[in-house]
Amino acid sequence: MDAVFISAKVRHRALLAVKSHRDAEHTLSAVTPRQKKGKPMPLYEHVLIARQDISSTEVDTINEGLKSFIEENGGKVAKVEYWGLRSMAYRMNKNRKGHYTLLAIEAPSEVLQEMERKLRINEDILRTLTIRVDEFSEDPSPILIKREERKRRQERY
Repeated sequence: MDAVFISAKVRHRALLAVKSHRDAEHTLSAVTPRQKKGKPMPLYEHVLIARQDISSTEVDTINEGLKSFIEENGGKVAKVEYWGLRSMAYRMNKNRKGHYTLLAIEAPSEVLQEMERKLRINEDILRTLTIRVDEFSEDPSPILIKREERKRRQERY
């Protein structure tokens, strides 16, 4: 009786291993959008903070890589705003400043999950934040508006 119980247990583990292997293959395979006909893709605003010791051209390269990845997998990047090197409220991984970037993304959730996984692996990225929104604002972000106001005040003096 013990032999029958053990063999059933081993058989169950083998089936779970095969199932998890198939799931892993599905996750690692190319991400394909599964958009239903007539249903629009979700909209996201994604902010990332890159390390302070990389150059702004390297940040642009990261942004272009993200943009091409999203577009290759059926998504669309509506806008990319580089906010510049800004001071942070507290240290993150021994960094007091970071390069901030905002991306307005229209893509399936599978594409976004894979993008976030890639960003977690990248050592140049300190933090990311993705928020689902109902619609994109056509106006510049409040960060850029504040920067323009500051430039205008400096021109007066």
